[in-house]
Amino acid sequence: MLYGRRVAWDVAAIALMIAACTKSQSEKCTTDADCKDVTYPFCDVNGEFSASGGQKNVCTIVPPDCPVERCGCSPGAVSCSGDQLVTCDSGGHSTTTETCALGCASDGGRCLGFVPSNGLGAALSAAANEPAITIPDGATINTDTGEVKSSGGIAIVVNSLVVGQGSASIRAFLGKSFSVGNVVVHGGTALAIVATTNVDVVGMLDASASGSSSGPGAQPKTSSCAGGANDAGGSGGGNATAGGDGGRPMIVANPRASGGVAQAGFDALAGGCPGGDLTSSGSTVSQGGGGGGAVQIVAGAEITVAGGIDVTGGGGGYNGAGGGAGGLLILESPTVMFGGAASGVFTNGGSGGACSATGTDGTRSTTPAPGAGPCGFHNTNAGGAGGTVSAAPVSGSTDNSNGAPGGGGGSVGRMRVVTATGNYGVGGATIGAAVSTAALTTQ
Repeated sequence: MLYGRRVAWDVAAIALMIAACTKSQSEKCTTDADCKDVTYPFCDVNGEFSASGGQKNVCTIVPPDCPVERCGCSPGAVSCSGDQLVTCDSGGHSTTTETCALGCASDGGRCLGFVPSNGLGAALSAAANEPAITIPDGATINTDTGEVKSSGGIAIVVNSLVVGQGSASIRAFLGKSFSVGNVVVHGGTALAIVATTNVDVVGMLDASASGSSSGPGAQPKTSSCAGGANDAGGSGGGNATAGGDGGRPMIVANPRASGGVAQAGFDALAGGCPGGDLTSSGSTVSQGGGGGGAVQIVAGAEITVAGGIDVTGGGGGYNGAGGGAGGLLILESPTVMFGGAASGVFTNGGSGGACSATGTDGTRSTTPAPGAGPCGFHNTNAGGAGGTVSAAPVSGSTDNSNGAPGGGGGSVGRMRVVTATGNYGVGGATIGAAVSTAALTTQ
């Protein structure tokens, strides 16, 4: 029994010693100014902090559980725990809290980040110094000059930089965040939109081809995926698949133009491939459809697409030029969400021309662009339909020498989505592209 009492007395003595180390036994206070001992500078009026042991009006050490608004913080100090980054302001009197989209780094001093593909890491860093950007309905973007203009031709200030990638380049537009309305993109350079927080596509971002005019960043006619030229009909451009073959000559022994080859990989931001020209003895009669554009969107927090993104291919020229392939879209952000049935991504291929008629540009739907024709003897001349996710591009038909041959249809394009988990929210949107996904590599 005596032993048990001795243990209890020892515990009580230890508690008194600990209390003595955290508070002054002699000084009573009503404000910090009353605490003269520099070891115990803090006045716990209500006994609410652990250092006082519940005693009121006692001077203590600065309690470790004291809130910032009472005790302050070290100016500029940063800590990260879970997914919350806490930063002390320059005056040391308040903190700001930021949610880390990818969680905290292992050193506890920062949010995890990621390096976007195609050399856009420097652009993502530079975007932190930019304001929030709104590009309204009716605006245009020129990727060659970097000009952004309103529907009335008034300049909208958006800083950009050019990123080289081999023989081509990317024009990266920078902002803390972006809201993009119904906007048309011009130029031959691929487009990137880079933000440190969110990118919201609320309208239709149109970087498509139109007839023989390619979208920004489309591949040239010299590329292996371009459709072939032929007197019996040009072939379609390739991208997610090979393009449709050109029309079959009436003399079967003569070769038809093979469709442009399929593309793989995303290391270069390059759009769709143009269709092949219709020729006559080596001279161009009508031009193939242009390739769809190349667009990359990078956001440090989230990408939402409530509107749409169009990188469809162009229709082939009259009498038998091949259709252009749809382009390439890359979305890189911790979270990517589409906003419902009214939203979507459209990369359908353009159709082939025939019968003194041009092909049709790629559609903003799941329906293939219809080929021109048929016409001629037994109605056998017709252009091939453009490709979609569910339908391969169609080859041009036979040249029966009583009318025009047919051009092949262009391939559907591709979309690459890279997020924290490798997943993204479709939300009922139309995804008219061949899709691949991956998880972000954090650092």
